[in-house]
Amino acid sequence: MVKKILIVLTSLLVGLMPLVVNAADTVDITSSGTYHQNEARAMLKLVNEWRADTENNWYYNEKNEKVYPGSLPALKYDYNLEKYAMQRAYEASILWGHSRPNGTSYATIFNKNQYPGRGENLVAGAFTNLTQDAFKAWQETNVLYSGQGHRRNMLGVSVNFDSVGIACVEVDNEYKYFCAQEFGKSGSSTPSSFYNKTSAVNGKKEMTVTVSSSNIKEIEMNASSTEISVKAGETVNIPKITGYIKASFKVSGTIKPSWKIESGSENISINGQKVTGKKAGNATIKATVKGKTVTINVKVTGVAQNTESKKTENKTSNTKTTTTNKTNTTQVDKKETEEENTERTLTKEEMDTITKLVNELEDNKYQKINGTSTVIINKQVPKTKMSSVITLFITSIGISIISFLEYKELIKKN
Repeated sequence: MVKKILIVLTSLLVGLMPLVVNAADTVDITSSGTYHQNEARAMLKLVNEWRADTENNWYYNEKNEKVYPGSLPALKYDYNLEKYAMQRAYEASILWGHSRPNGTSYATIFNKNQYPGRGENLVAGAFTNLTQDAFKAWQETNVLYSGQGHRRNMLGVSVNFDSVGIACVEVDNEYKYFCAQEFGKSGSSTPSSFYNKTSAVNGKKEMTVTVSSSNIKEIEMNASSTEISVKAGETVNIPKITGYIKASFKVSGTIKPSWKIESGSENISINGQKVTGKKAGNATIKATVKGKTVTINVKVTGVAQNTESKKTENKTSNTKTTTTNKTNTTQVDKKETEEENTERTLTKEEMDTITKLVNELEDNKYQKINGTSTVIINKQVPKTKMSSVITLFITSIGISIISFLEYKELIKKN
């Protein structure tokens, strides 16, 4: 048995001038509800069967006389309107009525170009059979004209609606279930994709609602930290704020208030829920809603290393190193060349050693390859003698590596 039911109606045909709300006077709260979209969608069948029932789809006129409209066409299910209904059902669980928690009309959720005609039904209650009970509450069979607004909306009396989206969400308050029907009269700008079936949401879903401070009766805010540090040039998130907001009903969750710089504006800047360091120093930021204040102290330290600049500097440094190494290599090569081209007079002992070794190797063959004399070492040459020759040639005495016969000619000339 349903103990409490809330029910409210409105519809709008054309023309809406939305109320402008200052963002500084609003608070975002993110919390979750449990959606029952299979049951909500099942209501479409009940609505369309009733619309086609010529004996029972009557309504009262202003004189409280029954009017029978005849068989009415079925409403199409619009999955875009369902998204609107999901948002509005949750919003209604915070602020009851057709004004949204942010202070604007319910109709601001619609794209008026896509829906020239718009309407909304809301109901809340601790229903036993969600689909049947919510539908019957909107039927309003046992009330007169003044109380049959929801009935007339479902029958399209004032506005010939051709589509609907429905949502039901379960929340933690005394009414438990909040349901919304969003009606639309489609136009030439209504995408056909809106009628393509989507997966139904059944279970918990996080929702974010913007609440005007003028609609808040109570609020509690607690910061996860009251101290943050940021480097100049870096941006960090403001610490998480949790608590609750009470408008028509109380809802707990993560709160994102509007922040102001209390002191140190030369050191930081704020963008939404983020702080950017400008230069080293201290600052204080503050959020105040309905007399409740949260203060965060901000410390800005030295300049942060820009990643791209660091890459560029590293690249430049690498380039310089490569260039330097190349230059050094060139200098070393030049030095080695100078050393190789430097000649000096051989000592008598060196000349005697060369003469003796060359005489012993005089019978060995040699060949010219590309104009260069190449020594062919005979395997019979004693290792000690060969070692002496090699050692002699690799020392820095300034003699070019030539054939032994060329050495012999050089010795004869000296």
